[in-house]
Amino acid sequence: MASIHLVLTDDWELFGDGSGNMRRIQFDTMKQLADIYDRFGLRGTFNVEVMQQLYHLDYGQRHPDLLALAREWESLVKDIYARGHDVQLHVHPQWHQAHYEDGQWLLNPRWSILDYSYEDAFHMLETSKAYLEALLAPDYPDYQCVAFRSGSWFLAPGDHILPILSKLGIRCDMSITKGLYTQLDHGQLDYRDIDEPFLPFYPQMHDARRLADREQPIVCVPTHSMRWGIGGGCLSVVRKVAKRLPRVVLPGFWRALVLPPNATAVAGGGVAEDYYRRTWGQNTGRASQLSKVTAFLKSQADRVSDLSTLSYLEMKLVMRDIRQRVRAAGQTVPVILENHTKNIGDFRPIEKFCEYLSQAPDVEVVTSCE
Repeated sequence: MASIHLVLTDDWELFGDGSGNMRRIQFDTMKQLADIYDRFGLRGTFNVEVMQQLYHLDYGQRHPDLLALAREWESLVKDIYARGHDVQLHVHPQWHQAHYEDGQWLLNPRWSILDYSYEDAFHMLETSKAYLEALLAPDYPDYQCVAFRSGSWFLAPGDHILPILSKLGIRCDMSITKGLYTQLDHGQLDYRDIDEPFLPFYPQMHDARRLADREQPIVCVPTHSMRWGIGGGCLSVVRKVAKRLPRVVLPGFWRALVLPPNATAVAGGGVAEDYYRRTWGQNTGRASQLSKVTAFLKSQADRVSDLSTLSYLEMKLVMRDIRQRVRAAGQTVPVILENHTKNIGDFRPIEKFCEYLSQAPDVEVVTSCE
């Protein structure tokens, strides 16, 4: 019988503008997630954003508080790997030539690695991968940095990013996910039309949205996404109603069923209230009629399966979609789910999901390296 090799990835990072309380949104949340995985015998894959770490180390020579954070970062990454979880590469190029002034990070306005020259992209990726290997390999000689997710998903089309990754020994990319569409000042991508939305594939080396006609030195494993349709719209309405109900009316068990982990903000997270509006154009205030129509149209599009944004009921629907696709494929399939611990203020939905996975006979949770 065809089975599912499920890969639970987490993009471990500060917010895209460099803001956030690192101890709250990275250190504390990673520990909580790893504890949940350990309790249910699961192994996670943490895609650690290395560029921010390199700049914390650099500016840490002049700012002891940044150096202390960088050393805690290193200690936690080593501990996570020692516990049996995987650590792989994640790079946000807006940290290139970052500056630290008056207690704040000032980052590059270009968020897409496709907008950088071959030389700059190669330097960022080579330096980041080398740092990660130098951190872990001395204590763990079997460590391999072989998997990659690009910052903000920017991967295609581009003439140099896949050749650079393969030259550096990266064998698996997880940056393609059907349905993503971004046309913003800090970067543009369009994954609404890709040749393979579910199965691993050899990509064309200049455009990972397209299937190659021969074997390539790198494999793309799409991160799962699905079209929610009317059902997703109904769940969205339930979520909005539930979010406004007091906890006395909707106790913890029911909140975990219908509300996602990010419905509760990370205490002391340090993110600006208007971050998502400024960055992604998301309106967090009262919706206009036009924005309601736009939201409905988006509900008919493919949506990335990011556990931090899904209620437990939605996570179960994701698994139903995965099972249907695996049956259609007729073979054991690796499937990648996304997560962002920086957004998780309530781990109960993920805890319930991990308990469910630990009991599912057709699911084996593996790492991206495997």
